[in-house]
Amino acid sequence: MANLCLDKRLELSSDQAITTTAESQNAIDFGVDSCSADGKRIDFRIKEKFVGGTSLKFILQDSANGTSFEDKLTSPVFNTAALVESQKEPLYSLVIPKGLRRYIRVKYEVNGTFSKGKIHAILNTEM
Repeated sequence: MANLCLDKRLELSSDQAITTTAESQNAIDFGVDSCSADGKRIDFRIKEKFVGGTSLKFILQDSANGTSFEDKLTSPVFNTAALVESQKEPLYSLVIPKGLRRYIRVKYEVNGTFSKGKIHAILNTEM
């Protein structure tokens, strides 16, 4: 695996603990009225095995003002058994669609309650 430098401004979640439904720690501000990441992807890696709850899905949200967000794209549902630590390959990569507004973030929608589990999510610009 190549030794990569991560740009903290592209991180949506850095080892974020997810026990109930929550938004990513960070939103990305593209600095213009529309998102400039069309066709890029957000990579999701499990940093700590999930324990407890039933399932998890990722919801991409956008906003014009950075405060009021709307759901735009939803991942498949991942059962707890699939939510195991992965260092190399992402669990899931969500491709950014065209037409999003200035800010993006991710909502982690949980079914049940997890007692453990951490996510790392970053906008991958290497495509």
